[in-house]
Amino acid sequence: MQIRAALHLAKIDLVVDVGANSGQFGMEMRRIGFEGLLLSFEPGVDAFQQLTRNAKEDQLWKVFNYALGAKDKQEVFKMYHDSRLNSFLEGNNDSPTRFKDKFNSGQKVDMPIKRLDHVWPEIAVKKSDAIFLKLDTQGYDLEVYKGIGYLKGSVDYILIELRHVGLSVTNAFIRAGVDIKAGSGLDDFC
Repeated sequence: MQIRAALHLAKIDLVVDVGANSGQFGMEMRRIGFEGLLLSFEPGVDAFQQLTRNAKEDQLWKVFNYALGAKDKQEVFKMYHDSRLNSFLEGNNDSPTRFKDKFNSGQKVDMPIKRLDHVWPEIAVKKSDAIFLKLDTQGYDLEVYKGIGYLKGSVDYILIELRHVGLSVTNAFIRAGVDIKAGSGLDDFC
């Protein structure tokens, strides 16, 4: 698995999981043998409750119930029946695939957004020079990346989920991935 190799090669000691949902990525990190500090961020209420349960027994897995972004602010967050689709951006029901009609119902809530570099001093239990950053924020990835500020120099790998259907922000996903890659100085691992 490429992630396991990346963790080993770069001597990653901290994984930051943004858009953690119920903790699927964190559990996978533990399954493949990552033993370092894991910080998970999930703004959705129901998903965060499950994330908290999944991380409860792990002393090195810290969870936070707010969103990350480029600015400290409040913004309307769209929460859907399928919490994996929650986003600050509008969904698109025109998809001919599994996303069809998934954005019909849901609720909108005001959600706090914080810059990662602003909250870092209060959440990080140790300094890290080797961070693995996972972004799965349904199109908000570039905004999150802009908010890591001075931590950019410590990020060795970034994992971004890119969707090609299902959200009206398809091009924003692709642009975010390309813009982050271009501005980071990171190399492809594939």
